[in-house]
Amino acid sequence: MKYTNIKRILKTQIDKGVPGLWTWDKNAQEFNHIYKVYDDQLKIYTNVQLLEEINEEERRQKENS
Repeated sequence: MKYTNIKRILKTQIDKGVPGLWTWDKNAQEFNHIYKVYDDQLKIYTNVQLLEEINEEERRQKENS
């Protein structure tokens, strides 16, 4: 799976110094920028953490294909 759009959003936020918290439901492939409500079942990531996690997931997918 390509993560082009979310990576662009995260890099833009990082470059502009925009703070943010995210959740990533890997099973449903859904990213949620947290404002007020989030799911207690999902891990919360900062912009940098989520970008690093996505890059790691892409590496794993390439290794397994």
